[in-house]
Amino acid sequence: MKTETKPKIVHIDDDYDFVNLFRMFFSRSFNILSFTSASESLEKVDFRDIDAVVLDYDMPELNGLELLKTIRAKAPHLPVVMLTGQGNESISRDAFICGASDYFMKNLHDFILKEKFINAVKSAINKSKTERALIEMENKYQSIIENMQDAFYRSDKEGKLIMVSPSGCGLLGYNEIEMLGRPVSDFYENPEIRSELLRQIKEKGKISNFIINLKRSDGSIITVSTNSHIIFDTDNTYNGIEGIFRDITDVKKAENALILSEEKYRKLVDHSQTGVFIIQDAIMQFANNAFLKMIGYTEDE
Repeated sequence: MKTETKPKIVHIDDDYDFVNLFRMFFSRSFNILSFTSASESLEKVDFRDIDAVVLDYDMPELNGLELLKTIRAKAPHLPVVMLTGQGNESISRDAFICGASDYFMKNLHDFILKEKFINAVKSAINKSKTERALIEMENKYQSIIENMQDAFYRSDKEGKLIMVSPSGCGLLGYNEIEMLGRPVSDFYENPEIRSELLRQIKEKGKISNFIINLKRSDGSIITVSTNSHIIFDTDNTYNGIEGIFRDITDVKKAENALILSEEKYRKLVDHSQTGVFIIQDAIMQFANNAFLKMIGYTEDE
C-alpha cells in the first residue's frame, strides 16, 4: 500500500517553546521546517518548494503581516496561515487582505481546534495546487494558440466572435479588439456561405475542409479551408462553434491556373490539324479530332 506523502510546511514563530509544541502536535500530519527567526527563514527557505507556511503575528524582526507580504511576493500561490496569540478583528482583516489563506488563535490544547487547523492547512494546499495546475494548463493552452500557424477562432451561440488567435488577426489584417464581438459573417465575402456552414455543422456536429472566401481589412479576398465543430455547455446545450482555418489562397490560385492551362492546351490540341493521341498502359487515353479522322473512328469508339 502506497504511503501518502505528508505536505511540507514552514512554521515561523519567535517563541521557541511554542515551536517545539507545534512540532509535537502536528508532525504526524506535516513535514515541518521550524524557524524562530523571520530573517533566517527568508534566507534559508526556497518557498517555491514548500506546500504551505504557518506564521505568528507578533515577532521582533518582522511582524506577521510584513512577513506574509514578503513570502507572497516570492511565491504568490503559496498558502500562508496565520497562527497567533495576538489576535483581533483588525489583524485578522489585514491578514486576509494581505493574502492569508486562514487565521487561527493559538489554542493547541483544544482537540477540535487542532483538527480544524489541520483540515484548513490541507484544504489551502489542495486549493493552491489546483489553482496552479489550472494556471499552468491555461498558459500551455494560450501558448499553443498564440504560436500556432493555423488560425483559431471561437464564436458564441449568437454567432459573434469571442476568441481569435494572433495568426487569425494577422491573416485578416485586424487587431483583436477590432474583431471580437463582431458577427463572424462580417468577415465572409458571401454571408450566405455562413448559413450553409451552420447548416452542415449542426447536422453533422463538425465539418472538415470547408472552403470559404474571407474579406481582409483592406478589402482583398483570401480563400481558407476550415475544420470546425460545435461546442457545448456543461449541460450539453449548444454554446457556439470553434475551429481552425488555414489560408489556401495560393493553392487555389495554382489550381485555377492549372485548370486554365489544361483548358488552353485542350483547345489548341482539339483544333490542331495534326493528329495527337496519348496511350498509357496499352490503352488509348486521348485522341484529338484530327487523329480520329485519320483512323476513321469516333471518340467513343
